[in-house]
Amino acid sequence: MSGRCRSVVFALALAIVPPGAQAQSPLTDAARLVLTVQPEQKWYAVGEPVYVVAVLRNAGSVPITLARGLDFTPQGRHEDFLFTAVDEQGRQVRDPFLTLPNRIRGGRREIVLAPGFEASSRLLLNQWCRFEGPGIYRVVGRRIGPDVGAGPSAESRFEIELRSDDALARTTQDRLGSDFDTLLWLSHPSLESRFIESLSRRPSSGDVSALLDGLTLIDRRALLRGIQVLLARSDPAYTLPAGLVAADRDVYEAVPWLRHLLTDQRNRVVAMMALQRFGIGGLPETRELLSLFRTEDPALKVAVATALPYSKGERKAAKQALRDALDRDARPEVRLIVAAMLANDNDTRGIKAIVNDLATEEKRKGEHYYHYYYLERTTGLRLERRPDAWQEWFRRTGGRPPNAERRKQYLAAIESSDAHERLDGARLIGRLGREGRRTIPELRQMLSHADLWVRIGAAESLAWLGAEPESTVSAMVVLFADRNEIARTAGAIAAAFGRRGEPTLRNALRSPEPAVRLRAAEALGLSNAHDAASVDALARALEDASPDVRLYAAVAVGRLGRRAAAHAGTVARLLEEPSPPTRVVALEALGLIGNRRIVNQIRPLLNDDELLVREHASRALARLGAP
Repeated sequence: MSGRCRSVVFALALAIVPPGAQAQSPLTDAARLVLTVQPEQKWYAVGEPVYVVAVLRNAGSVPITLARGLDFTPQGRHEDFLFTAVDEQGRQVRDPFLTLPNRIRGGRREIVLAPGFEASSRLLLNQWCRFEGPGIYRVVGRRIGPDVGAGPSAESRFEIELRSDDALARTTQDRLGSDFDTLLWLSHPSLESRFIESLSRRPSSGDVSALLDGLTLIDRRALLRGIQVLLARSDPAYTLPAGLVAADRDVYEAVPWLRHLLTDQRNRVVAMMALQRFGIGGLPETRELLSLFRTEDPALKVAVATALPYSKGERKAAKQALRDALDRDARPEVRLIVAAMLANDNDTRGIKAIVNDLATEEKRKGEHYYHYYYLERTTGLRLERRPDAWQEWFRRTGGRPPNAERRKQYLAAIESSDAHERLDGARLIGRLGREGRRTIPELRQMLSHADLWVRIGAAESLAWLGAEPESTVSAMVVLFADRNEIARTAGAIAAAFGRRGEPTLRNALRSPEPAVRLRAAEALGLSNAHDAASVDALARALEDASPDVRLYAAVAVGRLGRRAAAHAGTVARLLEEPSPPTRVVALEALGLIGNRRIVNQIRPLLNDDELLVREHASRALARLGAP
């Protein structure tokens, strides 16, 4: 997913600054930057890529320091440029990028442009403007320089003509073939069948991501079709990204498909992770899961039971709900999963229920497989697979197996060839209390393990064990900078368990690495930042040097609601950011914070160039009760 920037060619005709010449402050009269943007063609068909060439020229007398744009995934939208367009009726053209969440990351590389020299970039205009019909579009291109001291702004105005020519559009699309990095931005309905057909084959993981993004930009119905195609396959390489996209984009219609995957041993881990993302990474949170848990639909009840132990906040209430279900629900398929979830949490009621069901159920030989599986998994024991053997063990021990044996078994599972066994082995160590704390050094090493599932499980175990601050800081820094986005998110989620990790996260907010600060801000927001010191730390992160960190800090502060009211002014300063996603997030946060004193700072954004910004400004004012 990262670094795939074929659609942006930053062909720099940059001069090396002559020896002895120093890059001076660009904020002087001598620093003048000129931007010229020209379409590559006289006209384009609706549904084909619209390329423009943007040329930056240093028309001043001193070198100007530029910063290459952030790697905006998907597919390298260049942050140093911003394009807005209106149609012939003066209506704002939508920015498709704002539809795709969690897409900001990457580093910067300083570039110095000497006087008289140029930097040329070939840019895909569809990344900024969703052209849905024919006509003449008036476009304003800006070089916005998001970093302080990263060169002056510049502006260029031009027109784009689009015509209805489906034959030409399809020919161009055919010529692009499997270049989904470009195709996804075209937002054209004719591409839906092409994307769905490609998903039904064996696309690479990068192409799966691009295809789902492309379907998202067409419409929600198209995305639903794509998710359904992937979830219908038995290969976790396809069901995993589909489940995570469904959770990240609040596609609740996918929950029934995910709950069916819970019965598929190969995809059980995938379904659990996706359902946990519904419960932790976004909505619904614990209260909504508890409401869903009252359903009489056994399949849905099982799905929610699987997510409840890992849902955010109110863990006592979640555990009590599972206990109540065990006492009141006689359906075997519900009882088994509920008991297993309790057993995972070292609750002997769960283990006792599974052992008792082994003895009382009249079933054909071999149908107790999952009873034995859960007993072995949660106790770490390998007894004979006979009901009387487990009953005798329970009478002797009261259902409390020696944690030393369980620890040994879980560590062995990490070497298993089965992905969900590796994940279980790493994550269940965290439920062993004192014995598990003996494993903290090994768990920290697992955060750098070659296997993604082991890294995720180790993060969860460290969170449950509440490792000492120094250990947790080092551990989470490793995972916050992980090469895999799923692991980075898992690290933030794991770090958000309970209050004891907040000093750790405040330390991580002081990391020299922007990626680490970003995930620390995300985790503090997910943890609800109970400590006043954490609220203050997030407020300081709103003024971080990195625009990425500022954006994620704004998301986190918004989650705190009225507890962050004192910092509304700091959030409001983000309304002046050149990045539209940051302005949108800031408006959302201000609406949640509820401080009416900043109403007058929101009102000007009702006339913002970006349609989505205007919509969020109106929503924020409505939340604040401002006419």
